[in-house]
Amino acid sequence: MKYLIDHYSYPGLKGLIAVGIMAMAMSTADSILNTVTVLIINDIIKPVKKNFKESMVFIRLLACLIGFVGVCMAMVTKSLLDLVLLSGTFFAPIVTTSALLAVFGFRSSTRAVLIGMLAGCAVTATWYAQFGNTRFLPSSLPGIAANMLFFMGSHYLLREKGGWVGIKNQGHFWLSERRPGWLVGH
Repeated sequence: MKYLIDHYSYPGLKGLIAVGIMAMAMSTADSILNTVTVLIINDIIKPVKKNFKESMVFIRLLACLIGFVGVCMAMVTKSLLDLVLLSGTFFAPIVTTSALLAVFGFRSSTRAVLIGMLAGCAVTATWYAQFGNTRFLPSSLPGIAANMLFFMGSHYLLREKGGWVGIKNQGHFWLSERRPGWLVGH
């Protein structure tokens, strides 16, 4: 793309392409900030405080803080690929542990999940700042371990409801007792 822009376009078109790319980037950043703010309101603030409209200043400050963290992550990296890999480094310890435990039949409270997520994020950030991502031990692995440890520990130490409730459908997910017609050959 860079070769095509450099050799086959004129200065006005180069400016329009740059403006278009910046508009796409700003639109994506705005959408992500809005999504994260809505998730934080619905998952953290609403369970704690039923009337959250009083805390609109807090929500706006939180959106600014999230934007600031995003800018800091962008300033630390050298390329777009590094930024995507860095965000993936933080995605794995925050999301995968609780999602996998939920799939395998472990239920807990929001408080225990958030404690695990915060611990995973803190350990990942500390590990990344101290050692970076090495080939043998990426910084997401200690974060995943910390998330699991703090999530399970806080669940049992705080005596939360739930636990291992199991999986409702014990059959194989690709073949069930009631097979659809196309699978049997009808």
